[in-house]
Amino acid sequence: MNVTWLLGSTVCLITFPLAGLTTFLSLLINDSCYMLDFGVNNFELIMGSSAAAPIQACFGENEEISGGLNLSDGLDFRREFEVNMDMIQRTDINSKFLEVDNKFEQVNYLISRITKSYTFHNLLYQFNSSTNLLNGEQYSSSIKSSCPFNIEMLFSDIYDFDQPWKVSRLGGKTGEASWRSLDDYEIISYNHQSTETAEEYISRLFNVAGRCTGGLDIDLPQLCEQGWTSNVMPIMPPEFCTGGGGCVYPCSDIFNSISRNFTNILNTVHLQESMRGDLGVESCPSNFTCPSSNMRDFGRTQTLKEMLNDLKSNLTYSRDALIEARYKEGGVAGMINGSRSIECNSNCNFIVKKYSETKEAWCDDVFGSVVQISGGLWALSVFVWIQACFGYLLTVRLRGKSRKDLVEEVEEEFEEGEVGGGGMDEDFDLYS
Repeated sequence: MNVTWLLGSTVCLITFPLAGLTTFLSLLINDSCYMLDFGVNNFELIMGSSAAAPIQACFGENEEISGGLNLSDGLDFRREFEVNMDMIQRTDINSKFLEVDNKFEQVNYLISRITKSYTFHNLLYQFNSSTNLLNGEQYSSSIKSSCPFNIEMLFSDIYDFDQPWKVSRLGGKTGEASWRSLDDYEIISYNHQSTETAEEYISRLFNVAGRCTGGLDIDLPQLCEQGWTSNVMPIMPPEFCTGGGGCVYPCSDIFNSISRNFTNILNTVHLQESMRGDLGVESCPSNFTCPSSNMRDFGRTQTLKEMLNDLKSNLTYSRDALIEARYKEGGVAGMINGSRSIECNSNCNFIVKKYSETKEAWCDDVFGSVVQISGGLWALSVFVWIQACFGYLLTVRLRGKSRKDLVEEVEEEFEEGEVGGGGMDEDFDLYS
Protein backbone atom coordinates (compact mmCIF):
# COMPACT_ATOMS: atom_id res chain seq x y z
CA MET A 1 0.00 0.00 0.00
CA ASN A 2 1.37 3.51 -0.96
CA VAL A 3 2.39 5.69 1.99
CA THR A 4 1.30 8.93 0.26
CA TRP A 5 -2.18 7.60 -0.34
CA LEU A 6 -2.41 6.30 3.21
CA LEU A 7 -1.34 9.57 4.85
CA GLY A 8 -3.50 11.67 2.51
CA SER A 9 -6.55 9.61 3.28
CA THR A 10 -5.94 9.95 7.00
CA VAL A 11 -5.51 13.74 6.81
CA CYS A 12 -8.66 14.09 4.70
CA LEU A 13 -10.66 12.13 7.25
CA ILE A 14 -9.61 14.70 9.88
CA THR A 15 -9.65 18.00 7.92
CA PHE A 16 -12.97 17.59 6.10
CA PRO A 17 -15.04 17.38 9.33
CA LEU A 18 -13.04 20.20 10.91
CA ALA A 19 -13.57 22.40 7.85
CA GLY A 20 -17.29 21.79 7.97
CA LEU A 21 -17.39 22.50 11.70
CA THR A 22 -15.52 25.82 11.37
CA THR A 23 -17.78 26.84 8.48
CA PHE A 24 -20.83 26.21 10.62
CA LEU A 25 -19.21 28.16 13.48
CA SER A 26 -18.48 31.16 11.22
CA LEU A 27 -22.09 31.24 10.06
CA LEU A 28 -23.23 31.10 13.68
CA ILE A 29 -20.98 34.04 14.64
CA ASN A 30 -22.17 36.08 11.66
CA ASP A 31 -25.82 35.50 12.60
CA SER A 32 -25.13 36.47 16.21
CA CYS A 33 -23.67 39.80 15.03
CA TYR A 34 -26.84 40.55 13.08
CA MET A 35 -28.90 39.66 16.14
CA LEU A 36 -26.83 42.04 18.29
CA ASP A 37 -27.48 44.93 15.88
CA PHE A 38 -31.16 44.09 15.78
CA GLY A 39 -31.40 44.00 19.57
CA VAL A 40 -29.59 47.34 20.03
CA ASN A 41 -31.86 49.06 17.50
CA ASN A 42 -35.09 47.57 18.86
CA PHE A 43 -34.98 47.70 22.65
CA GLU A 44 -38.69 48.49 22.76
CA LEU A 45 -39.58 45.03 21.36
CA ILE A 46 -37.52 43.40 24.10
CA MET A 47 -38.03 45.61 27.17
CA GLY A 48 -41.02 47.82 26.48
CA SER A 49 -41.14 51.52 25.60
CA SER A 50 -40.83 53.04 29.10
CA ALA A 51 -37.84 50.97 30.18
CA ALA A 52 -36.18 51.08 26.78
CA ALA A 53 -36.09 54.91 26.41
CA PRO A 54 -32.99 55.57 28.56
CA ILE A 55 -31.11 52.56 27.22
CA GLN A 56 -32.11 53.41 23.66
CA ALA A 57 -30.68 56.90 24.26
CA CYS A 58 -27.32 55.40 25.21
CA PHE A 59 -27.03 53.76 21.82
CA GLY A 60 -28.37 56.78 19.94
CA GLU A 61 -26.51 59.84 18.71
CA ASN A 62 -26.29 61.48 22.15
CA GLU A 63 -24.92 58.42 23.96
CA GLU A 64 -26.48 59.86 27.12
CA ILE A 65 -29.68 59.15 28.97
CA SER A 66 -30.25 62.89 29.15
CA GLY A 67 -30.48 62.93 25.37
CA GLY A 68 -33.16 60.27 25.36
CA LEU A 69 -35.13 62.18 27.98
CA ASN A 70 -34.78 65.49 26.06
CA LEU A 71 -32.49 67.03 28.69
CA SER A 72 -29.50 67.75 26.44
CA ASP A 73 -30.65 71.18 25.31
CA GLY A 74 -30.82 72.30 28.92
CA LEU A 75 -27.31 71.05 29.70
CA ASP A 76 -25.45 72.18 26.59
CA PHE A 77 -24.92 75.68 27.97
CA ARG A 78 -22.65 74.26 30.65
CA ARG A 79 -20.34 72.59 28.12
CA GLU A 80 -20.14 75.66 25.92
CA PHE A 81 -19.58 77.95 28.91
CA GLU A 82 -16.79 75.86 30.37
CA VAL A 83 -15.05 75.35 27.03
CA ASN A 84 -15.07 79.09 26.38
CA MET A 85 -14.04 79.90 29.94
CA ASP A 86 -11.13 77.48 29.80
CA MET A 87 -9.97 79.13 26.60
CA ILE A 88 -10.32 82.60 28.15
CA GLN A 89 -8.37 81.60 31.27
CA ARG A 90 -5.56 80.09 29.20
CA THR A 91 -5.24 83.21 27.05
CA ASP A 92 -2.54 85.64 28.16
CA ILE A 93 -4.07 88.99 27.23
CA ASN A 94 -0.92 90.94 28.08
CA SER A 95 1.28 88.85 25.78
CA LYS A 96 -1.23 89.09 22.94
CA PHE A 97 -1.42 92.86 23.20
CA LEU A 98 2.35 93.04 23.53
CA GLU A 99 2.59 91.38 20.13
CA VAL A 100 0.27 94.05 18.72
CA ASP A 101 2.37 96.77 20.37
CA ASN A 102 5.46 95.38 18.67
CA LYS A 103 3.66 95.49 15.34
CA PHE A 104 2.71 99.10 16.03
CA GLU A 105 6.37 99.89 16.71
CA GLN A 106 7.38 98.30 13.42
CA VAL A 107 4.73 100.20 11.49
CA ASN A 108 5.74 103.47 13.17
CA TYR A 109 9.37 102.84 12.22
CA LEU A 110 8.44 102.21 8.59
CA ILE A 111 6.34 105.39 8.51
CA SER A 112 9.19 107.46 9.97
CA ARG A 113 11.45 106.19 7.17
CA ILE A 114 9.34 107.91 4.50
CA THR A 115 11.22 111.22 4.80
CA LYS A 116 14.51 109.32 4.98
CA SER A 117 13.94 107.36 1.80
CA TYR A 118 15.86 107.80 -1.42
CA THR A 119 12.73 109.00 -3.23
CA PHE A 120 12.14 111.80 -0.75
CA HIS A 121 15.77 112.92 -0.76
CA ASN A 122 15.79 112.90 -4.54
CA LEU A 123 12.71 115.13 -4.49
CA LEU A 124 14.46 117.45 -2.02
CA TYR A 125 17.55 117.49 -4.23
CA GLN A 126 15.52 118.55 -7.26
CA PHE A 127 13.90 121.31 -5.20
CA ASN A 128 17.25 122.69 -3.98
CA SER A 129 18.74 122.43 -7.46
CA SER A 130 16.11 124.91 -8.65
CA THR A 131 16.22 127.27 -5.66
CA ASN A 132 20.03 127.41 -5.78
CA LEU A 133 20.60 127.18 -9.51
CA LEU A 134 23.38 129.82 -9.52
CA ASN A 135 25.64 127.36 -7.68
CA GLY A 136 24.73 124.39 -9.83
CA GLU A 137 25.52 123.15 -13.30
CA GLN A 138 22.04 122.07 -14.29
CA TYR A 139 21.01 125.33 -16.04
CA SER A 140 22.59 127.52 -18.71
CA SER A 141 24.18 130.90 -18.03
CA SER A 142 21.28 132.75 -19.71
CA ILE A 143 18.79 131.09 -17.36
CA LYS A 144 21.03 131.90 -14.39
CA SER A 145 21.17 135.57 -15.39
CA SER A 146 17.38 135.74 -15.72
CA CYS A 147 16.68 133.67 -12.59
CA PRO A 148 19.44 134.51 -10.11
CA PHE A 149 18.25 132.07 -7.43
CA ASN A 150 20.93 131.32 -4.86
CA ILE A 151 18.88 130.05 -1.89
CA GLU A 152 19.75 126.66 -0.41
CA MET A 153 16.90 125.45 1.78
CA LEU A 154 18.66 123.64 4.63
CA PHE A 155 15.91 121.66 6.37
CA SER A 156 17.31 120.31 9.63
CA ASP A 157 13.98 118.93 10.84
CA ILE A 158 10.79 117.79 9.16
CA TYR A 159 8.87 120.53 10.97
CA ASP A 160 11.01 123.16 9.19
CA PHE A 161 9.06 122.47 5.99
CA ASP A 162 6.09 124.29 7.49
CA GLN A 163 8.27 127.36 8.12
CA PRO A 164 10.56 127.76 5.10
CA TRP A 165 11.11 131.47 5.86
CA LYS A 166 13.18 130.39 8.85
CA VAL A 167 15.08 127.82 6.85
CA SER A 168 16.00 130.30 4.14
CA ARG A 169 17.81 132.44 6.71
CA LEU A 170 20.06 129.45 7.41
CA GLY A 171 21.48 130.13 3.96
CA GLY A 172 22.35 133.67 4.96
CA LYS A 173 19.45 135.31 3.12
CA THR A 174 17.78 138.34 4.74
CA GLY A 175 16.17 141.50 3.52
CA GLU A 176 15.29 141.67 -0.18
CA ALA A 177 16.06 139.50 -3.19
CA SER A 178 17.61 140.73 -6.43
CA TRP A 179 14.51 140.12 -8.54
CA ARG A 180 11.05 141.57 -8.83
CA SER A 181 7.67 139.89 -8.32
CA LEU A 182 5.48 138.95 -11.24
CA ASP A 183 2.42 139.84 -9.18
CA ASP A 184 3.14 143.47 -8.30
CA TYR A 185 6.54 144.29 -9.85
CA GLU A 186 7.92 144.97 -6.37
CA ILE A 187 11.27 143.78 -5.10
CA ILE A 188 10.68 140.45 -3.36
CA SER A 189 11.35 140.32 0.38
CA TYR A 190 12.65 137.27 2.24
CA ASN A 191 10.58 138.24 5.25
CA HIS A 192 7.49 136.19 6.03
CA GLN A 193 4.15 137.92 5.82
CA SER A 194 1.88 137.29 8.75
CA THR A 195 -0.82 135.28 6.98
CA GLU A 196 1.35 133.35 4.55
CA THR A 197 1.41 129.57 4.54
CA ALA A 198 4.52 127.63 3.58
CA GLU A 199 3.32 127.09 0.02
CA GLU A 200 2.27 130.73 -0.38
CA TYR A 201 5.68 131.87 0.86
CA ILE A 202 7.55 129.70 -1.66
CA SER A 203 5.20 130.78 -4.44
CA ARG A 204 5.75 134.48 -3.66
CA LEU A 205 9.50 134.13 -3.25
CA PHE A 206 10.18 132.52 -6.63
CA ASN A 207 7.40 134.02 -8.78
CA VAL A 208 9.84 136.18 -10.76
CA ALA A 209 8.75 138.98 -13.11
CA GLY A 210 9.34 138.61 -16.84
CA ARG A 211 12.10 140.09 -18.97
CA CYS A 212 11.23 142.94 -21.35
CA THR A 213 12.39 142.48 -24.95
CA GLY A 214 10.39 145.32 -26.59
CA GLY A 215 12.09 148.39 -28.13
CA LEU A 216 11.06 152.03 -28.58
CA ASP A 217 9.86 151.36 -32.10
CA ILE A 218 7.02 149.18 -30.81
CA ASP A 219 3.54 150.67 -30.43
CA LEU A 220 2.71 151.79 -26.93
CA PRO A 221 0.02 149.14 -26.24
CA GLN A 222 2.54 146.44 -27.06
CA LEU A 223 5.28 147.79 -24.84
CA CYS A 224 6.21 145.90 -21.69
CA GLU A 225 3.92 146.69 -18.80
CA GLN A 226 5.32 148.15 -15.58
CA GLY A 227 8.51 150.13 -15.37
CA TRP A 228 7.20 153.07 -17.31
CA THR A 229 7.09 155.67 -14.58
CA SER A 230 5.79 158.60 -16.62
CA ASN A 231 4.33 159.62 -19.95
CA VAL A 232 7.83 160.42 -21.12
CA MET A 233 9.31 157.19 -22.43
CA PRO A 234 12.83 156.41 -21.24
CA ILE A 235 15.59 155.79 -23.68
CA MET A 236 15.54 152.04 -22.98
CA PRO A 237 12.64 149.79 -21.96
CA PRO A 238 12.63 148.40 -18.39
CA GLU A 239 14.53 145.21 -17.53
CA PHE A 240 11.61 143.48 -15.74
CA CYS A 241 7.95 143.37 -16.69
CA THR A 242 4.68 141.76 -15.66
CA GLY A 243 2.97 141.61 -19.04
CA GLY A 244 2.69 143.10 -22.49
CA GLY A 245 3.62 141.95 -25.94
CA GLY A 246 7.34 142.29 -25.42
CA CYS A 247 7.45 140.50 -22.04
CA VAL A 248 8.88 136.96 -21.86
CA TYR A 249 9.06 134.63 -18.83
CA PRO A 250 12.26 132.56 -18.82
CA CYS A 251 11.77 131.52 -15.16
CA SER A 252 8.23 130.17 -15.47
CA ASP A 253 9.26 126.50 -15.88
CA ILE A 254 11.67 126.73 -12.98
CA PHE A 255 9.02 128.40 -10.83
CA ASN A 256 6.52 125.65 -11.68
CA SER A 257 9.11 122.99 -10.82
CA ILE A 258 9.89 124.65 -7.47
CA SER A 259 6.20 124.99 -6.55
CA ARG A 260 5.37 121.43 -7.62
CA ASN A 261 8.32 119.86 -5.81
CA PHE A 262 7.72 121.82 -2.62
CA THR A 263 4.03 120.88 -2.64
CA ASN A 264 4.99 117.21 -3.00
CA ILE A 265 7.56 117.54 -0.22
CA LEU A 266 5.09 119.24 2.09
CA ASN A 267 2.33 116.70 1.33
CA THR A 268 4.74 113.82 2.01
CA VAL A 269 5.79 115.30 5.36
CA HIS A 270 2.18 115.96 6.36
CA LEU A 271 1.16 112.44 5.34
CA GLN A 272 3.96 110.91 7.38
CA GLU A 273 3.18 112.96 10.47
CA SER A 274 -0.54 112.38 10.06
CA MET A 275 -0.04 108.61 10.02
CA ARG A 276 2.33 108.75 13.00
CA GLY A 277 -0.13 110.93 14.89
CA ASP A 278 -3.03 108.59 14.12
CA LEU A 279 -0.96 105.59 15.20
CA GLY A 280 -0.05 107.24 18.52
CA VAL A 281 3.08 105.23 19.31
CA GLU A 282 5.12 108.37 19.98
CA SER A 283 4.07 111.45 21.91
CA CYS A 284 2.18 113.98 19.85
CA PRO A 285 4.31 116.94 18.64
CA SER A 286 3.43 120.33 20.08
CA ASN A 287 2.55 121.78 16.67
CA PHE A 288 0.39 118.84 15.65
CA THR A 289 -3.05 117.50 16.63
CA CYS A 290 -3.37 113.80 17.44
CA PRO A 291 -5.24 112.15 15.92
CA SER A 292 -5.28 114.01 12.63
CA SER A 293 -8.24 115.95 11.31
CA ASN A 294 -8.90 113.20 8.76
CA MET A 295 -9.37 110.68 11.54
CA ARG A 296 -11.50 113.08 13.55
CA ASP A 297 -13.76 113.46 10.53
CA PHE A 298 -14.64 109.78 11.02
CA GLY A 299 -15.68 110.45 14.61
CA ARG A 300 -12.48 109.14 16.24
CA THR A 301 -11.00 111.27 18.98
CA GLN A 302 -8.34 108.76 20.08
CA THR A 303 -5.23 107.43 18.41
CA LEU A 304 -5.01 103.76 17.49
CA LYS A 305 -2.67 103.11 20.41
CA GLU A 306 -5.11 104.73 22.84
CA MET A 307 -7.99 102.67 21.45
CA LEU A 308 -5.84 99.54 21.75
CA ASN A 309 -5.08 100.31 25.40
CA ASP A 310 -8.78 100.86 26.13
CA LEU A 311 -9.62 97.56 24.45
CA LYS A 312 -6.98 95.78 26.52
CA SER A 313 -8.40 97.25 29.75
CA ASN A 314 -11.97 96.30 28.82
CA LEU A 315 -11.02 92.73 27.90
CA THR A 316 -9.02 92.27 31.08
CA TYR A 317 -11.89 93.55 33.21
CA SER A 318 -14.43 91.35 31.41
CA ARG A 319 -12.25 88.25 31.77
CA ASP A 320 -11.70 88.80 35.48
CA ALA A 321 -15.44 89.35 36.01
CA LEU A 322 -16.32 86.14 34.16
CA ILE A 323 -13.76 84.11 36.09
CA GLU A 324 -15.10 85.45 39.38
CA ALA A 325 -18.68 84.64 38.36
CA ARG A 326 -17.64 81.14 37.29
CA TYR A 327 -16.50 80.14 40.78
CA LYS A 328 -18.89 82.21 42.83
CA GLU A 329 -21.26 80.04 44.88
CA GLY A 330 -24.94 80.50 44.14
CA GLY A 331 -24.23 82.05 40.77
CA VAL A 332 -23.00 80.51 37.57
CA ALA A 333 -20.93 78.03 39.57
CA GLY A 334 -24.05 76.65 41.27
CA MET A 335 -25.85 76.13 37.97
CA ILE A 336 -22.79 74.51 36.46
CA ASN A 337 -22.33 72.11 39.38
CA GLY A 338 -25.99 71.12 39.19
CA SER A 339 -25.84 70.47 35.49
CA ARG A 340 -22.59 68.55 35.93
CA SER A 341 -24.25 66.26 38.50
CA ILE A 342 -27.17 65.57 36.17
CA GLU A 343 -24.88 64.90 33.27
CA CYS A 344 -22.57 62.59 35.20
CA ASN A 345 -25.50 60.52 36.45
CA SER A 346 -26.97 60.28 32.98
CA ASN A 347 -23.78 59.58 31.10
CA CYS A 348 -23.75 55.99 29.85
CA ASN A 349 -21.07 56.42 27.26
CA PHE A 350 -18.97 53.71 28.91
CA ILE A 351 -21.70 51.12 28.15
CA VAL A 352 -21.66 52.00 24.48
CA LYS A 353 -17.87 51.94 24.47
CA LYS A 354 -17.68 48.47 26.03
CA TYR A 355 -20.40 47.19 23.72
CA SER A 356 -18.55 48.53 20.68
CA GLU A 357 -15.26 46.99 21.83
CA THR A 358 -16.91 43.61 22.48
CA LYS A 359 -18.77 43.63 19.19
CA GLU A 360 -15.62 44.57 17.29
CA ALA A 361 -13.65 41.75 18.93
CA TRP A 362 -16.44 39.17 18.33
CA CYS A 363 -17.67 40.21 14.88
CA ASP A 364 -14.35 41.28 13.39
CA ASP A 365 -11.48 39.52 15.11
CA VAL A 366 -13.08 36.19 16.11
CA PHE A 367 -15.24 35.91 13.00
CA GLY A 368 -12.30 36.73 10.73
CA SER A 369 -10.05 34.19 12.45
CA VAL A 370 -12.65 31.41 12.20
CA VAL A 371 -13.24 32.16 8.51
CA GLN A 372 -9.50 32.01 7.84
CA ILE A 373 -9.14 28.73 9.70
CA SER A 374 -12.13 27.28 7.84
CA GLY A 375 -10.74 28.35 4.49
CA GLY A 376 -7.35 26.87 5.33
CA LEU A 377 -8.85 23.54 6.35
CA TRP A 378 -10.93 23.34 3.17
CA ALA A 379 -7.89 24.11 1.03
CA LEU A 380 -5.77 21.56 2.90
CA SER A 381 -8.46 18.89 2.57
CA VAL A 382 -8.88 19.38 -1.17
CA PHE A 383 -5.17 19.44 -2.00
CA VAL A 384 -4.33 16.46 0.22
CA TRP A 385 -7.24 14.52 -1.32
CA ILE A 386 -5.93 15.26 -4.83
CA GLN A 387 -2.43 14.21 -3.79
CA ALA A 388 -3.72 10.96 -2.30
CA CYS A 389 -5.61 10.20 -5.52
CA PHE A 390 -2.48 10.70 -7.63
CA GLY A 391 -0.51 8.52 -5.23
CA TYR A 392 -3.06 5.74 -5.57
CA LEU A 393 -3.06 5.98 -9.38
CA LEU A 394 0.73 5.79 -9.54
CA THR A 395 0.71 2.79 -7.25
CA VAL A 396 -1.73 0.92 -9.50
CA ARG A 397 0.10 1.96 -12.69
CA LEU A 398 3.51 0.79 -11.47
CA ARG A 399 2.07 -2.39 -9.88
CA GLY A 400 3.92 -1.76 -6.69
CA LYS A 401 7.38 -2.13 -8.26
CA SER A 402 10.37 -0.17 -7.09
CA ARG A 403 12.84 1.66 -9.36
CA LYS A 404 15.42 -1.09 -8.90
CA ASP A 405 12.96 -3.79 -9.99
CA LEU A 406 12.01 -1.81 -13.09
CA VAL A 407 15.66 -1.35 -14.09
CA GLU A 408 16.44 -5.05 -13.77
CA GLU A 409 13.35 -5.99 -15.76
CA VAL A 410 14.19 -3.62 -18.62
CA GLU A 411 17.80 -4.91 -18.77
CA GLU A 412 16.62 -8.47 -19.05
CA GLU A 413 14.26 -7.55 -21.87
CA PHE A 414 17.07 -5.91 -23.83
CA GLU A 415 19.36 -8.87 -23.35
CA GLU A 416 16.74 -11.23 -24.76
CA GLY A 417 16.27 -8.98 -27.81
CA GLU A 418 12.69 -8.14 -27.06
CA VAL A 419 13.09 -4.36 -27.44
CA GLY A 420 12.59 -3.19 -31.07
CA GLY A 421 14.61 -6.11 -32.42
CA GLY A 422 17.81 -4.11 -32.66
CA GLY A 423 19.41 -3.94 -29.25
CA MET A 424 19.89 -0.91 -27.05
CA ASP A 425 20.63 2.50 -28.52
CA GLU A 426 24.09 3.75 -27.59
CA ASP A 427 22.68 7.13 -26.62
CA PHE A 428 19.92 5.66 -24.41
CA ASP A 429 20.67 6.03 -20.71
CA LEU A 430 18.50 3.73 -18.68
CA TYR A 431 19.53 5.41 -15.43
CA SER A 432 18.78 8.94 -16.44
